[in-house]
Amino acid sequence: MKSQVKDFEILYEVMDSRHATFADKLADGKLILEARKKQMAQLSPELILDARLIQLKLQMEESLKPEQTTNSYSFINFLQEYSSILYSDTDIFAKDLSIDSTFLNKVLEGEEEPNDELLTKLIAHTEHTFKNLINFKAAIWYDIYTQEKTRKV
Repeated sequence: MKSQVKDFEILYEVMDSRHATFADKLADGKLILEARKKQMAQLSPELILDARLIQLKLQMEESLKPEQTTNSYSFINFLQEYSSILYSDTDIFAKDLSIDSTFLNKVLEGEEEPNDELLTKLIAHTEHTFKNLINFKAAIWYDIYTQEKTRKV
């Protein structure tokens, strides 16, 4: 058994001989991180916004997969994320949705349940937001909300 461990260590060294020491590996990691930061700093705000929206879309789709038994994200979490990506103030988001800002804030805080009007307006808003970005099924909001309610029963 001891021989197998030593053989594995030798194999590892042969496979990844770029780093003579662990310190070298950390130094290379820091260089990669710095290069990544420089690259990210050059991205336009529009590209960053698009990337955040795509990330949200993928998380929402992932949450609906049948193998997901528990979600770290709920409808409210997704709504909060969507709002924070697009707006610095929830009152502006409420105005764009043409709904009462007090009601929206209560939904975002989990004090109120979203109603059909909010879901309908949110779907329309999402369709408009994603229209030029990627293929996005805006009704996913309804799917996430109903799946969450079904799981609670």
